[in-house]
Amino acid sequence: MSGTQHLPAAPETVDAVLLADGWHKVARGSFTVGPLGFHAAIVRPRSFRPGHRYPVLVHVYGGPTSQMAKADPWGYLLDQWIADHGFIVFAMDGRGTPGRGRAWERVIKGNLIDLQLDDQVAGLQAAGARYPELDLARAGMFGWSFGGYFSAMAAMRRPDVFKAAVAGAPVCDWQDYDTHYSERYLGLPQQNPEGYRKSSVLTYCAELKVPLLIVHGTADDNVYFMHSLKMADSLFRAGRPYEFLVLPGFTHMVPDAVVQRSLQERILGFFAAHLQP
Repeated sequence: MSGTQHLPAAPETVDAVLLADGWHKVARGSFTVGPLGFHAAIVRPRSFRPGHRYPVLVHVYGGPTSQMAKADPWGYLLDQWIADHGFIVFAMDGRGTPGRGRAWERVIKGNLIDLQLDDQVAGLQAAGARYPELDLARAGMFGWSFGGYFSAMAAMRRPDVFKAAVAGAPVCDWQDYDTHYSERYLGLPQQNPEGYRKSSVLTYCAELKVPLLIVHGTADDNVYFMHSLKMADSLFRAGRPYEFLVLPGFTHMVPDAVVQRSLQERILGFFAAHLQP
């Protein structure tokens, strides 16, 4: 699926994946949405009731090199587990993500958040207009790494849309991240200071008005733990409330099954507390 044409919604797809305890069904609908034909997917509860409205969780990455809406049932297992607890999970790939051509990816050069955040909002609102079961008054966002950065930005900059967010292993300031990545998209800090300022979470911490849960491993060797510490310090100095879940000894991934389950249950409980009726 390429180009920008707006296609009608595809029928719900039910995939089955084999896990240790048997076959699991993943029910999802894939479609294009919004004025630019963003690729998107919706995962509904397996107990979905037509006519019922559900809080919406946007599972985001939003950055270069990675897609969220893919024809891969394994990629929706966590989303299905979350949805089965009374949510609808929405995922979308805006501009800057791969697979849509050179111009689509390069349009974000110089600023890593403004256009992408606008795309996520436009895509979510278009999906809500098409599918009335999405209760956009109860929308949250969660993601990891670039998705964690994106979630923190969404909470701070668009509290009118996102009423709670979970930021997992977030980059907070691109000047503190690998230069081979940051400078590829933002250029040199001396040549693009405004782009770095606008793309930094620290610029907006004082504007946080909705619940935010920050999650980070202390031994993260990709996005250093320092990033979340800087965010926490900025939020604290600005008098903004937040929650901080520290994962002692973990790096950028969480391979321990027990810890991973506890982490997802904590995230689910956070959203249930703030978005469920």
